[in-house]
Amino acid sequence: MSRTASAVAVATTIVVLGTAPVCADVDARLTLASNYVHRGIAQSDDRPVAQALVDVDSQAGFYAGIWASRVDYDHPADDREREIDYFAGFIARPARSLAFELGVVRNTFDGHAFGRNYDWTELQLTTHVAERWSFMVAAAEGWLGSNQPSYVLEAVYRHPLPWRLVADATTGWQLADEVIGQRYFYDELGLSRALGQFDLRVSSSATHAAELPGNLGERRWLFSIAWRPFAD
Repeated sequence: MSRTASAVAVATTIVVLGTAPVCADVDARLTLASNYVHRGIAQSDDRPVAQALVDVDSQAGFYAGIWASRVDYDHPADDREREIDYFAGFIARPARSLAFELGVVRNTFDGHAFGRNYDWTELQLTTHVAERWSFMVAAAEGWLGSNQPSYVLEAVYRHPLPWRLVADATTGWQLADEVIGQRYFYDELGLSRALGQFDLRVSSSATHAAELPGNLGERRWLFSIAWRPFAD
């Protein structure tokens, strides 16, 4: 599928969901970002990207969706230009301030790198506390084109501020001994503000104790604006 066809497909999905009978909560997001960084590692060669998300949540707790972004790894042996992720899961809420989430994400790319398929799958178990804390344990297979497993431990904290600002802090530990022979930490600090159907965000992200090629894991400042057409 061409890049234009993928964009049209996502946009068409958003329009169809917006006009369909309401049987679930639908969220869609079109984002322009100054960079794409995943767990502290640059994914777009420090260039701006366009991203799209469609997410459907049922009242029973099940959800599913699709997310897409441009990527650029700036290597002659890597022809990947687009990432499309498919996700689904279930959220159980045994108490008002407590939720457990089990999800699976299938990360796919439109090309190959170094002659290998870099598509990979991750299983995630997350505990949400008081709508501020989230603790995730994840196990992946196929990351970086390897058939070996890798694991992630991650904690996120969100704090509301005056003027409808929200601060967030993320720290994670990537355990990739069997994939790249190392473990490393990553962090992200962010500040966001909702303005009607638009979300503005500035953040800073980096890796620590990682031996990565080039400057992939160096600290970066990120800016983004997202349009949520179904937001109240």
